[in-house]
Amino acid sequence: MNSLQWPEILSRSRTGNVLALSLFVPARLLYFQGHFPEAPILPGIVQLHWAVELAREAFALGQSAPVTVQVKYRNVIRPAARLDLELRFDPARRRLGFAYREGERPCASGQLTFPAP
Repeated sequence: MNSLQWPEILSRSRTGNVLALSLFVPARLLYFQGHFPEAPILPGIVQLHWAVELAREAFALGQSAPVTVQVKYRNVIRPAARLDLELRFDPARRRLGFAYREGERPCASGQLTFPAP
């Protein structure tokens, strides 16, 4: 993983089909450049990308793109944020749920459904 495109993974633990990660979002990420110069925030599409790619490493998702995507962004993620990311995979429904939190503050959550392999 390119250190200019990914968060630092501080910890990870997995119980069955649930993966919990603790992340640090470095200010040096490429995604903060120009988004927005006076008040940088992490783009929502990057949050979605991270959730999918980290889930691909942990669960049998395959390389296909999701067929349905539902996402809710509640609070922005700024440089130097410490986040908790929970990934829940339901293999029978091929559904991935994710939730980003900064402490008690929810940042983003959603569900994606993947096609059968």
